Amino acid sequence: PRHPVETGLIALRERLWRPRIEAALKKLDFFSFDVYQLDGGLDFFRDGACVKTLRDRGKKIVCCYLGSDLRTRGVIPAVDATVDLNFTVEFDHLALHPDIHFVFFPFDPFRFTVRTQENPRLRIFHSATNRRYKGSDHIISVGKRLERDFGVEFVFMEKTPYTELLEAKSRSDIVVDQITNLGGVGYGISSLEALSMGLPVCTRLTPELEAFLPDHPFVSVTPETLYDRLVDLIRDHGFRRERGLQGRAWVEKYHDAREVVRRIHEQYRSAGWFG
Repeated sequence: PRHPVETGLIALRERLWRPRIEAALKKLDFFSFDVYQLDGGLDFFRDGACVKTLRDRGKKIVCCYLGSDLRTRGVIPAVDATVDLNFTVEFDHLALHPDIHFVFFPFDPFRFTVRTQENPRLRIFHSATNRRYKGSDHIISVGKRLERDFGVEFVFMEKTPYTELLEAKSRSDIVVDQITNLGGVGYGISSLEALSMGLPVCTRLTPELEAFLPDHPFVSVTPETLYDRLVDLIRDHGFRRERGLQGRAWVEKYHDAREVVRRIHEQYRSAGWFG
């Protein structure tokens, strides 16, 4: 809590919730499992009452941080002092916690079909729910310039229903994700969807993230290089196809949920939990 009023509200909330939570735990036989994963590093209570009970019973406890939880809120001290392993799906979290393991965001690429046909008039796609977050105004400006210079079609979608967004993306040839890198994330689910469709993706990666990602398929851009890198893709069909197919294979190799779980289990074994 950042303010005495917030402290009081949290205490009131937990007093009201406690009977219902305790009844639910009893109904679920909650304390009968072997491993407990706390998404976002949260207990049901801010004082860590559940994890303390789990620790007393010799259970294994894991935290998995998913995004802004660790950036804006940090850890819950009572939880952080008790857990056995910490995982994160965000690269920048490695600098925010002294003892945390990175795993790739779990994703199902097999929901998507690899695009095999290009449009007669190449279509460049960009979408955003927050223009500032992705640098959309600059991306739109570059897209319109490319329409004039090369006769391509630039498609921008904003705050669009998900199914409509996916349909438009699947009919595109090149995808631009973001150029600002706000929050330390170089790519997200939108990029994973495009890569799974076999589409080349332009996005901004920090030098640290680019070095960290093994054999990544992204076309790395900045606001200054976006136009030229898109020109490279427009002019070179082989470059587009190579990056698109590389992207699909990369998502399958690293982001497939089954592979992510295998890597988590490897950490369990390294900790000597299950042999």
